[in-house]
Amino acid sequence: AVDEPAARCSLLWMLGEHGEQIGEAPYVLEQMIGEYEDEPSAAVRLELLSATVKLLLKRPAEMQAMAGRLLEAATADTRSTEVHDRAIFYYRLLQHDVSAAKRVLTAPVQLPDVFVEERASEWQDKLFEEFNSLTVIYGMPSDRFVKPALSANAPARKVADEMASASGRAARAQAGAAAQGNGSCTGRAADGMGHAEEAAEEEEGEDEDEEEGEEESD
Repeated sequence: AVDEPAARCSLLWMLGEHGEQIGEAPYVLEQMIGEYEDEPSAAVRLELLSATVKLLLKRPAEMQAMAGRLLEAATADTRSTEVHDRAIFYYRLLQHDVSAAKRVLTAPVQLPDVFVEERASEWQDKLFEEFNSLTVIYGMPSDRFVKPALSANAPARKVADEMASASGRAARAQAGAAAQGNGSCTGRAADGMGHAEEAAEEEEGEDEDEEEGEEESD
């Protein structure tokens, strides 16, 4: 018996994907469907749903009755919203168009023709360095698909740079004008103070001359 949830999910995945080649697949699923209410793992229940519907589309005569029982139990499952919604989705998809359901759920899987280990060492190193990125999806280093996209935005960046440069020049010009204006005001104030000091010195000189004249007359 397979007890671990992860192992049960793996077994169910194999039965759903390759069940047409496994003679006992419907009977294994039938036993697990009979134990559906006692299955505590939502992940296992989801995988059981998927495997059952996939095998139904491949071997309908053997799977029709048990698939109906499972969909009925899963749509009434209140333990997991995801299981409940998945069961309703499968039910409505099968009710709407069985051919469409077959195209969606049993589409052929494209197998890789070249593995990463078989690529040139330069490619292999770059792919592993950027493993958790779009590099894996595109099958090439990021510099092969990122730089063209960046160069396409070059005109916009050039305009933005020019606008920023123009704004900087305008700000510097305003600051210079303000500084020059402050300097002129300071210069005028200094000139005014100088004239006032000269006038005060002249008055002091006149007062001294008057005092000397009065002393001579006495």
